[in-house]
Amino acid sequence: MDINSTDAKFENTVDEELKYFAPSLKSFGFASTKKQTVVNSLVFTFVLFSFTLAVFYKGFLRALSLEFGLFLLSLKLAYFMHNIIKFNHYQFWILNALEMHMLNIKKDVDNLTKLVEQDNQIPK
Repeated sequence: MDINSTDAKFENTVDEELKYFAPSLKSFGFASTKKQTVVNSLVFTFVLFSFTLAVFYKGFLRALSLEFGLFLLSLKLAYFMHNIIKFNHYQFWILNALEMHMLNIKKDVDNLTKLVEQDNQIPK
C-alpha cells in the first residue's frame, strides 16, 4: 500500500467532512437574524409604552398596562428559553455526529497501523 495514496485519501476524507460540517458550524451560535432583531425591537417598544402608560394613568388602566408589560416580558423570557433549548439540542447532535466521525477515523487509523505493522513484519 502506497503511503502517498493513503495521505491523499485521508486529505480527501477530511475535505469531505469539512464540506459536510461547514454550513452547520457557521450557524453554530446565537447570531441575531433580522427577524429576531425586529421582534426584540417590537417587544421592547411595547413594554416601554406599556410601562409609560402605567406612570400616567391610575386605577384599572394602570393595572392593565402593568399586567400587559409583565405578560410581554414573560413571553420574551419563554421565547428566550425556547431558543436556548433549541440551541443546546442542536449542539448535542452536532457534537454527537462529530464524535461518531472521529471514532470512524480512529478505526481507520488503527486498521492502517495494523496494515503497516504487518507489512513491516514481512521479510523482503
